[in-house]
This record gives sequence, C-alpha cells and structure tokens, in this order.
Amino acid sequence: MIAVKIPEGNDPIPYLSTIIKNKGLRGGKILGIGGFKWAKVGIYNGKTYDVQLIVGREGHVLEVASLMGNYILLPDGEVSIHIHVTLGRDHGEVYAGHLVKAEVSPFLEVFLEEAENNVGEVFTHRVKK
Repeated sequence: MIAVKIPEGNDPIPYLSTIIKNKGLRGGKILGIGGFKWAKVGIYNGKTYDVQLIVGREGHVLEVASLMGNYILLPDGEVSIHIHVTLGRDHGEVYAGHLVKAEVSPFLEVFLEEAENNVGEVFTHRVKK
C-alpha cells in the first residue's frame, strides 16, 4: 500500500495517474479523505453523465468524507482511474457521484493498494451501450 498526500491546487486524477505510472503500479483500489475547493461530480443516467460543479462556500472547503475507487494500467500504458466521492458542504449539504475533476484544498490523503489479480481483466471502465 502506498500513502499519497496531494497538495493544494492539484487535480487528484492526473496527480494520481502520475504517481501510479512512476511507481509501476498495475491496478488496485483507491481510498481517501481530505478537502476540495470545488469539484465536478457526474451522475450516470444510463446513457450519459450529468456533470454538476460543486463549489465550497466563501471561507469553507468541500469536505471529502469518502473517496473510493480503482485504477487500471491500460495496455497502451495509460492509467484509467474510476473514483466516486461523497462531499459535504457546510450546513449539512451532501453530494455524491463520480469524480470528474477537482481542485484539492487544503490537501487530500490517499492510499493506493495493488490488487493480487489483473484488475484490467475484471474492470474495463467502459460504459456498456
């Protein structure tokens, strides 16, 4: 298992992709907590993703109560990351869905754990049409 602290201002998906490539990881799970300044979260309706921009209010961050997903090293050497998040905003508002893009604030603490089998043979990260 590898612990990663993503600093403020970074988008977690490309940041984690770089770590996964540099460490020679092939596939496994992602778990994390922390905060975002803003996030784009998608909800799949069976055909397309409805993407919503969620922004922390002035002086507040979006609390990342749960970040979980998986990663796959594709045959072409690129990394595919599939993450779901549960985000809390002040006054009890909660949002959940597929993480599309975000800006970390103040940090994000993530664990990457390799699977024992070939994750790419089990998950494709492609939506069936």
